[in-house]
Amino acid sequence: IAQALVRAKTRGVQVRLALDRENLDDPVMAKWAGSVQDADISVSWQETDAFLHSKFVIVDRRVVWMGSWNATINDTYRNNNNLLRITVPEIVANYEAEFAQMATGDFGSKKSAQTPSPLVQLSSGQIENYFSPQDGVREQIVKRITQAKQSVAFLAFSFTSDEIGDAMIARQAAGVAVRGVFERRNAEGTGSEYARLRKGNVDVLIDGNCYTMHHKVIIIDQRFVITGSYNFTGRAEDINDENLVIIDSPEIAALYMEEFERVYQKAQNPQACG
Repeated sequence: IAQALVRAKTRGVQVRLALDRENLDDPVMAKWAGSVQDADISVSWQETDAFLHSKFVIVDRRVVWMGSWNATINDTYRNNNNLLRITVPEIVANYEAEFAQMATGDFGSKKSAQTPSPLVQLSSGQIENYFSPQDGVREQIVKRITQAKQSVAFLAFSFTSDEIGDAMIARQAAGVAVRGVFERRNAEGTGSEYARLRKGNVDVLIDGNCYTMHHKVIIIDQRFVITGSYNFTGRAEDINDENLVIIDSPEIAALYMEEFERVYQKAQNPQACG
């Protein structure tokens, strides 16, 4: 990908990046970041205590790629991830506005709440689009869970939000079928909601991928899909740079449910590691 960016620059394409300075701690990432800068590609560095956790690419002001996927070997070949290609002009414009702030050095709490189109109506359904820490993402997630009538299914790399956990427990108590899979290394970590959800009779499992279950997804009533870079944590809500969409589409929800069932089944029968 770094080489593709350099080739695009050579073709005369305007290429700009926003990266987190912490990535330079990894020698491989530092190597590719250096090659990009050597090609005179503009890089805006996040250097605060916040973490630039958003992962998105805007192409020709027409397309945005977003999701949980990092541009790494592990996330491409080993870890569970999801990625969406969105061509809705208003959503692309939202991501352009978000990147424009980062390009001038405004990250985390320095950003303003200026998402141009947080709700876009489509011919069938709608898309909501939010960014952290400025847009109050957690409130939107909790609202959607609270409105669930039949089912909630989630895949969580990191889940420590009591507010989101409480909403799921309440829906389970109300007769909504709530199921979920936690990433193994975080399931029983400090502040994890895993034990609370189990105590609340929510059907939760620990993932069976030998590497990392990196999804951050909630599917509601097999109709709404919540996905993005946003982990269900306090840092994602209040500190980090994050992005998230809520899509009203049974067709897209069906694709995500296929992935959920695949990960859920593997969690029931973990593959041998070692």
